[in-house]
Amino acid sequence: MKRYKEGYGYIHPSRTNSFLDTCAFDPKYAPEDQVAQTILDLHDKAIVQLLLSHTNQKEIEHPNTPNRVKQRASEMIFTIDAPLNIDEVTQQARIHSVLTGNGNPEKYRADATHVFEAGKYGGYPR
Repeated sequence: MKRYKEGYGYIHPSRTNSFLDTCAFDPKYAPEDQVAQTILDLHDKAIVQLLLSHTNQKEIEHPNTPNRVKQRASEMIFTIDAPLNIDEVTQQARIHSVLTGNGNPEKYRADATHVFEAGKYGGYPR
């Protein structure tokens, strides 16, 4: 088993929670469309447990989101918007900074939350 630099081993996706972004429900191009379908099929067969961040739920509720995406997402577990401790606030800010780079910070706020919650609730080393 390959090791992370910090000494953590990879966790098999069937042994922890895995997170999706809303774009995985409606991919437009190969190979993303095939990969997204494979992941959703694994979820349907209960081989992996997929979760969505509460910020994904806000995106899914948007009026322009296709009904088939809303239906599929309604079958999944969402995290809740819970207060963060100081270490979590710091970690989420670091993630946000990395994702934003020289871009508009507001454009990357939800994505930073998606990534942070995948680490927090997914069981992967952060």
